[in-house]
Amino acid sequence: MGWGMLLLFRLGWMFSMAWGVVGLPWLGAAEATTLAKNAERLAVSLPEGCIVIGETVAGGRTVYSLIGKVEDRDVAPEKRIFEIGSLSKVFTGVLLAQAVAEKRVTLDSTLAEVLKGEVEFNDAKVAGITLRQLAAHTSGLPRIPNNMKADESPDDPYVAYGWTELCKYLSEARLERPPPCDYAYSNLGVGLLGDVLARLYGKSWEELVKERITGPLGMKDTAVNLSDEQKSRVMVPYAGARKTKPWTFKTLAGAGALRSTAADLMIFLEAIAHPEKTTMGEALELIKVPQFSGRTGLCLQRLELKNEIGYWHTGGTGGFKSWMSTKPKSGRHVVILINNRALSADDVVTGKLPVAAEPPDASLVKYLGVFDTGIVAEGTAIHYTMEARGKVMWMQITGQDAIPLTVHPTGADRFEFKPVNAEIQFKLRDGEAETVTLFQAGQEIVAKRVKK
Repeated sequence: MGWGMLLLFRLGWMFSMAWGVVGLPWLGAAEATTLAKNAERLAVSLPEGCIVIGETVAGGRTVYSLIGKVEDRDVAPEKRIFEIGSLSKVFTGVLLAQAVAEKRVTLDSTLAEVLKGEVEFNDAKVAGITLRQLAAHTSGLPRIPNNMKADESPDDPYVAYGWTELCKYLSEARLERPPPCDYAYSNLGVGLLGDVLARLYGKSWEELVKERITGPLGMKDTAVNLSDEQKSRVMVPYAGARKTKPWTFKTLAGAGALRSTAADLMIFLEAIAHPEKTTMGEALELIKVPQFSGRTGLCLQRLELKNEIGYWHTGGTGGFKSWMSTKPKSGRHVVILINNRALSADDVVTGKLPVAAEPPDASLVKYLGVFDTGIVAEGTAIHYTMEARGKVMWMQITGQDAIPLTVHPTGADRFEFKPVNAEIQFKLRDGEAETVTLFQAGQEIVAKRVKK
């Protein structure tokens, strides 16, 4: 992968994570019931599915809300089961912290050490990746392995990817420089970490989660594989108005395989906020210790505020979106579960109306469309998709979350994304965008409009 290609992907990851950090209004929310009120406004736009919210209110009391469409109205909101996607990563972080506390590994144990005899690494830099780097998203590994054929089953992308394929990837993978690398969110990295820990203990990742986390905490509805009774409470996943499939993991389960309820996740947040009240206090404290840049602990996102530190994570699978956050000092916990990928949990905390409710401002229409970079990475053509939500221009790089742009001070068909010092320049012909150029770190990537 050339430098230009590396820049493109790193920029996409940085966009996603930077917006995740600045889009955390829950940190300053004064009224706990605001989230339920936001959800009521947003649920009107959902063609199918619902929003379940768990949150603490004055006096430390927990309240649950359900807004939207449901098949079975006899199940309490807090007992409805959702796929929680990447919230599963926090459980993997706890398992790593437990293994460190038991001195089975250290945070600086390498892949070569923990996978000795199972993988023959062709790149010493990959072999030298540490468990700490996997947990802190600084390993340099991509978001997903390049031999995972997700496009063969787009509604269930992990279903056919097994340990054999993962070992083959690791044996052939190469990094451009030794880690720790720049922060780059990686499902592969944390999923691999979960598989490493499972092999360390000789059990499945799910068995470890049940025995070492959900069992001791009394989280009875958090699992990968559900009982018949639990299956009767699982929400139907939607992609807009269309039903989609649940996700299945053969490997990489630690990145996103869990299903859970709002009630169970509130228990988990309370444990993270007050480790001293649990039997796993040392591990729960360790996952909160800042790593590298300080934006993350061990698979747990963190944000330093003026008077305290907040901890959070988001998740998403084919038909579900999720959010959990806690401010231990304030005693504020929030869980958001949605069974339709058309609505982001971020939308609930911000209270912003979905895109359909914000028609593009007339001044931005000339820039909108799909722009082809001419770059193909791991079999995927890389495009920039430009859309407008009201008066705000949004840019999405293939495979990444959309990010909001601001008008550059010079104007002249130029925009910027300040968190990563990126600038975006449109070139017009006959009043319509013909090309767009992305400028960052001295690099220029030009893309030609192929679709309005």
